[in-house]
Amino acid sequence: MEGDYDRAAELYQSSLELIPPPKRTPFSAGPTISRAAFWRLFSECKRAIELDPDFGNPYNDIALT
Repeated sequence: MEGDYDRAAELYQSSLELIPPPKRTPFSAGPTISRAAFWRLFSECKRAIELDPDFGNPYNDIALT
């Protein structure tokens, strides 16, 4: 909300280590990760798909980027 997208991405990445996908999937990182971190988001979505291929949100995030 403060516009510090790089810091938000760092914090989100840390949260993935505490609560790994698919319980807390990377799809919710989309709005917070800056364009510079696009490939990080893409790789997290691919990882979430590998863990739970039936969960649709990561597919949607890939399509939206």
